[in-house]
Parts: sequence; structure tokens; C-alpha cells
Amino acid sequence: MSIENLAPPPSGRLLVKRQGSSITRRIPRPVVVIDTREQVPLDFAATSNWIGGTTRRKLDAGDYSVVGMERLLRLERKSLSDLITTLMQSYRP
Repeated sequence: MSIENLAPPPSGRLLVKRQGSSITRRIPRPVVVIDTREQVPLDFAATSNWIGGTTRRKLDAGDYSVVGMERLLRLERKSLSDLITTLMQSYRP
């Protein structure tokens, strides 16, 4: 699936309210970490109202994460054929 087929991101920032007051300005926008071995990384330019930016560095696992959450959040991007191959190689009856 190409990114062109996805729905466009919302045009505004996420609004979070507590007791009727907005707390959105106090929530920092996450910075996405892109693994240096990711050959064709996703473009986050269209999500600048949600994402605080990107940085590239070697990740121990996964292709993407969020600064400060590298041990908690790891995203692996795979094509469908790569996913099937990985699952079949890992399958042990």
C-alpha cells in the first residue's frame, strides 16, 4: 500500500481538554526516529501539525520509534510479501 492511498491527515492539531481548558499546548509534539538502515523512509512533512520533526539514527529493533520511547515503541514496516516470508520462516508446527 502506498502512502498516496491513505486518508489525508487532519489539518488541525489534536485538541485535548481537561476540566474545560485546553492542555494541548503543554503536550510536546513527538519527534519520530527513523532507523538509518531504512532505505525509503516515510515522509512526515504532511503531518507537521502533529509531528515535531524527524531524526535518523540506528535503532536496535524496528524501523521507526519516538524520541524517548525507543524501548517502548518500535514500528517495523514491511511489504506484504516480506511479512508473509517472515511469518513462514518463523512458523514451527
